[in-house]
Amino acid sequence: MDFYNYTSNTEDFIEEERPGGYFREYLDYYPEDELAAFIISKCKNDTLKKVGRFHFYGLKGSNDGQKEIDTIIYKCK
Repeated sequence: MDFYNYTSNTEDFIEEERPGGYFREYLDYYPEDELAAFIISKCKNDTLKKVGRFHFYGLKGSNDGQKEIDTIIYKCK
């Protein structure tokens, strides 16, 4: 799940209907507006367990190269 800043770039995404999986492709053009992402993945050592991490990019977006990662649910050992 991705979180975006509401700007003139992203307002069209919210107000217009887009077919199928086009939403993600449309927003990929605006990495400067991506605020954060919540990603759930399997643990490397035990694929039956999952971990949820919140990646916060800040107001400069994901193309800035800086991010803070916080584990929200579960933890891999």
